[in-house]
Amino acid sequence: MSKWFIKGLTALFIVITQGACTLQLKDTFRYQQQVQTFATQLDVNTKIDLLWVIDNSSSMDVEQTKLRQGLANFANSYLKPYWDIRIGVITTDTYLANPRFDTYVTSNLTLSPGVPEFVQPAHMKSLILGRIAAIGAGNVATDPVLQKLAPYFTISSDPTQAGKLYTDGSGNPVLKLGAIAPVWLQRANYAKLLAGIHDGPTTGLCATSSLTPYFFNTNISNCQVRDNAVTNLASTETGTTNCLDPAQNGTQECLNTFANDTVRSGMPIINTLAPDGVDPAVWTQTITNAFMINATTGSAGHGSERAFSSVLEFLKVNEATGSASAFFRPGSLRGVFFLGDEDDQSTDLDADTTQITNPFADYMCDQAQLDALNPGNVANINSGYCCSGGGCQFGTRGTSCPVKSIDNGTWTISTCPDPSLLMPVSSVKTRLDTFFQTLDAAAPTDPSSYFVATIVPQSLQTLQTIQALREQDDTEVGTYLNQSVDRGDRYLALVSAVGNGSLALELGSPSYDTLLDQIGTTIVQKKGTFQLARAPTGFEDMVVSILHIDGSTTVIDSSKLAIVGTTVQITDLQTVLTLKGTDKISINYQPKTAF
Repeated sequence: MSKWFIKGLTALFIVITQGACTLQLKDTFRYQQQVQTFATQLDVNTKIDLLWVIDNSSSMDVEQTKLRQGLANFANSYLKPYWDIRIGVITTDTYLANPRFDTYVTSNLTLSPGVPEFVQPAHMKSLILGRIAAIGAGNVATDPVLQKLAPYFTISSDPTQAGKLYTDGSGNPVLKLGAIAPVWLQRANYAKLLAGIHDGPTTGLCATSSLTPYFFNTNISNCQVRDNAVTNLASTETGTTNCLDPAQNGTQECLNTFANDTVRSGMPIINTLAPDGVDPAVWTQTITNAFMINATTGSAGHGSERAFSSVLEFLKVNEATGSASAFFRPGSLRGVFFLGDEDDQSTDLDADTTQITNPFADYMCDQAQLDALNPGNVANINSGYCCSGGGCQFGTRGTSCPVKSIDNGTWTISTCPDPSLLMPVSSVKTRLDTFFQTLDAAAPTDPSSYFVATIVPQSLQTLQTIQALREQDDTEVGTYLNQSVDRGDRYLALVSAVGNGSLALELGSPSYDTLLDQIGTTIVQKKGTFQLARAPTGFEDMVVSILHIDGSTTVIDSSKLAIVGTTVQITDLQTVLTLKGTDKISINYQPKTAF
């Protein structure tokens, strides 16, 4: 046996015996155990700001009803009175607050030759006569309802004069276009979360108009029910009670009219934190009711649905430095949710300062399709509704609309904005990123702390189903059949661009309970995710605990946790929902690597 072999055995024996002297030597090179504690009001705060952007054009009653019906379950599951959640609702015509539309909303209406734009509804006479009888002739000059009508209609106890529409020397009504939906005349304030503006259905003049026929045409709408209710000050049609009944919709009791603007929650910004001294259960029901009212935006809005422009106008005006109605907060989780049955039609309103006197001026129309849908009105369509040369309501930018391939078929809408003039979705995303990064004073490379969700048509079946209902309404109100429901491609593109857990949901779902639950689940998952300084080794070296303000501790079982890189997520939604603003999350873990 060589001496080198003997020396090798001796060295090996020394190493083995020394290693056996202490079991701790095998862990000599482990990194020091780390403990990170997160305060829920700071790193893992419960601040959540949710902005809804809802289509309030005349075709949306059915979808708003489904949304309203699904909100109660959503509120009970996710709007916890100990979470700091804020909810606001704006509409897809909020863009009209941009000063480029000042001339448009403040101009007097004019009648097209041979087209009776306004036909005085019979209920206007009965409204005025009934109101005078209820309050007494001596109180007419100070009555707020009659004073709303006085600039445009004859206020008289004479039944032959009451309710006549004032006209100018040319026979056109002396009625500002913005008076059709009086909130438009609020101008810049229409982009703010203020009581009387964005805390209930959009106000509308209850009279026949080709601008918003489904709401105003008295053959289908019951909006005169609420107008007439003002003659009876004790009427059950005054207030919000009937609007909270899921059976009601935007052409019945759950609406605001020119005369009766009482369907208001009074809470344009809803906060889930229960005020001191208020029972949490009572408060939850209060904010649920307010949410249902606010989300029922009605169907008296503008037919040019520009959701993206509306959000950007809201950010510019409502979120201005020092604004008393500012909604989004630094450090909160933000969700921007869109609901509509047509694609977004936004243009870049900040590109110049030129007045826009007609929002439809840059629209095209599909003359061949309109002719096919309305065989008995081809001559009228081709001479007044859809034609080139500037003599028609639509068509100055072209008389055909793009064809979309959807599922196993194709889809074309009858009137469409010029695609070349639409604001790129990438620009919308960039502006959202910039706003939230500036709000948080974050570097441009930091991930944005917001996500979006869209509830829009996606399938051909949904388009066909909703369009069939729309054509029934078109027939009832006596307007041209118009294929207007559309797949929300621009909304879907924004979902893809934003990422960060954004959701593309199907408008045609029979119930919105499941859709709203997906939104709620996404919110909870985000609030149950915690960022560590270093990646942990695994659950065997980790203890995650909830530290309560009373000194007690709740250890979260590892089966309710997930580790992805440097993040730890509580996967059990009910556990996350129990967290309060006074709780802290303590994570004791072994890191994989050194700093």
